[in-house]
Amino acid sequence: MSKINSIRNLYGFDYYESASFNSSLTDWYNRVIDKSIDELDAMDVAKITRQSVLKDIKDVAVDRAIELFLANPFDGELQDGDLLNVLVSCSAEVVKNKRVDQLTTVIFELENEISQYEWPNE
Repeated sequence: MSKINSIRNLYGFDYYESASFNSSLTDWYNRVIDKSIDELDAMDVAKITRQSVLKDIKDVAVDRAIELFLANPFDGELQDGDLLNVLVSCSAEVVKNKRVDQLTTVIFELENEISQYEWPNE
């Protein structure tokens, strides 16, 4: 049963169905379109910005990445800090005017705290 506020319903996306082709990206796509925007996690926004799927909601994914980054700057899909990489990898035009002041403040604060953070590996 799909949610009224799911990405699929909000943006009119359909499930990808193919009897001849199935992949982890297809499985992820079919799961992620059933999520609401608030349910997108670091892995979801990273994939949306890196992959050529769900291009129509890339701006939404960047907004969500900013929210997640502001809540936990060290969050990430594959490694600590991935959200920052997601935001840096987006064109300046996409991130422009999207809470730039908040991001700048957090980044300056991180510069002071980064040496105190316990990184899982070098």
